Amino acid sequence: SGNDVLVMKLDTRGAYLWHAFYGSSDWDTGTSITADPSGIHIAGASAHTWSGPKEQAPLNEYSDEYEDSLIIKMDGNGTYVWHTFFGSGARDSANGITADISGIYVAGFRYSPSARFSLLNRAFSGHR
Repeated sequence: SGNDVLVMKLDTRGAYLWHAFYGSSDWDTGTSITADPSGIHIAGASAHTWSGPKEQAPLNEYSDEYEDSLIIKMDGNGTYVWHTFFGSGARDSANGITADISGIYVAGFRYSPSARFSLLNRAFSGHR
């Protein structure tokens, strides 16, 4: 039920290696992905809270509103590491992502001026 985030890896010739689905019973989407030596980072949005594959809680709780920005971290083998939500009480989405040695950079949009993006530094500190 609902749409889930799909993450898939293919080799350089296009042959399938692995895939994973993440999300809630509601609407979830992945909009951008990047990989670096620390792992894989996925940006997107979720319309409801959810837990990781072994019931891991998100680093930052879902806002209980319309749609929150979503960031997922996986290791280089496609194993789930963590996920987190950021929301403002209206519609928010993470639409682009990149990472370097100093951190993770996310671009997207927020519909409401009351977004809690001050939580980004706290949530990502130590979780790269």
